Amino acid sequence: MPTVVTTRELSEEQRTDPQLPHVRNNKKVKTHRITLDDNELIVVERDGVLRPYIPVSLRRAIFDSVHRLSHPSGRATAKRIELSYFWPSLRKDVGRWAKQCIPCQLSKVHRHNRSELGNFNTPDSRFEHIHLDLTKMPLSQGCQNCLTIIDRYTRWPEAVPLRDTSAQSVAEALYKHWIAFFGAPLTITTDQGAQFESKLLKQLEGMIGAKHIHTSPYHPQGNAMVERLHRTLKAAFKCSPETPWISALPTVLLGLRTAFKEDLQASPAEMVFGTALRIPGELVVKQEATPPKAADFVVALRRLFASIRPVPASRHTQHRPFVFKDLGTCEYVMRRLDSIKKPLDPPYSGPHRVVRRVNDRTYIVDVNGTEKAFSTDQLKPAYCETSDQARQPEERQAAPITESSGAAESAPPTVPTPTAQPASDAQPRASSGTTPPPTRARTRRVSFALPSQDARSIGGGVAVAPSASQGKRRRSRRCLGLSPSSVDR
Repeated sequence: MPTVVTTRELSEEQRTDPQLPHVRNNKKVKTHRITLDDNELIVVERDGVLRPYIPVSLRRAIFDSVHRLSHPSGRATAKRIELSYFWPSLRKDVGRWAKQCIPCQLSKVHRHNRSELGNFNTPDSRFEHIHLDLTKMPLSQGCQNCLTIIDRYTRWPEAVPLRDTSAQSVAEALYKHWIAFFGAPLTITTDQGAQFESKLLKQLEGMIGAKHIHTSPYHPQGNAMVERLHRTLKAAFKCSPETPWISALPTVLLGLRTAFKEDLQASPAEMVFGTALRIPGELVVKQEATPPKAADFVVALRRLFASIRPVPASRHTQHRPFVFKDLGTCEYVMRRLDSIKKPLDPPYSGPHRVVRRVNDRTYIVDVNGTEKAFSTDQLKPAYCETSDQARQPEERQAAPITESSGAAESAPPTVPTPTAQPASDAQPRASSGTTPPPTRARTRRVSFALPSQDARSIGGGVAVAPSASQGKRRRSRRCLGLSPSSVDR
């Protein structure tokens, strides 16, 4: 382990450390004064091993020297530091500093958020809310991209092959293959692709009076309906590998439009036309005895569509939601990088400041001076050092060590009142008649029935239940404060 503190520096800091008097007056901590390199040091004896007491001003340097070796967990770092050093609440301090380590937060993946899926407002009429996306396909007849569109009310799908994914091609395909057939939608949902963020598409939306909803980046769950259409389309193309996908596209779309939907209890074609479409190979054709008049058919069709109520989209996910508890209150977050990374690139970036919380699933985060919207599934709370923790140790009031906090305790020391005075070594210890009963430490202790000679040699490692006469003799020894002549306590 690298040496970051010299004996001279340690000796000087121990003289002015505010917690040392409380440690030396704690009956459960065995302190000794030794001389090393002509410098007097206060050490603590535990399990027969002497460990130097680390003042408040040097504790963070000791932690950094150990933790930066391989950035282990807080528990592993604390166990390694305990082998060589001592200070009260060591485990608590080390655990907090390890939790606030920025390189660890950027490089380690513990668990990802899985927030509960949100709900879109159910549209009131057909072709009111549509979803758009682009998907990559194999090169066929000069096209290797496909614009997919689906209506949220009727689930009517549309797929348009594209030679390129420019904003002009996307806008033309949307107008020619959807708006020209079904009219102008009121709401369009897309991801944050460059084609959907272009000025041309915004001008088209302004011309038709449509509202544009953007999903968060790298979060396909926000546009799940059209993403599900991609999966269904590609599965159908895989079933006919000998046929180019452009040639099979019309037949596949016919099958999707006439397929029965469990949530709708109808097919998309029935939701659009009011009747089922004939498919190739249908032998029996239903014929009515007296065909209705056109006006009567229109009236009946209007009544039918007026009676139809929109159905929310069904959910196929089975995962249980999980969100970090501190994510709703933290000021800074780490952002998960879902793009393709090199082997040693960190999986997170940050910390980034949370500008505002739109809802439980979407946060506005400041990324290099730009405000961007992210899903909570891509974020985790960032633990940063607060201003009070960043102050110099001498600016903070030290806390005394209570009688219940032993050498191996990680509980925080209690804060003294302004009138409390620390006890000094010169003050005599109280007699057994006035000493209050010791409080039990917060650690689990086990008692074993050991012989008396073995119990005397353990030195506080195991609690022993002595007889009445042995207990009186041992209490008298403790009241006298007997200690080896070579040790100055």
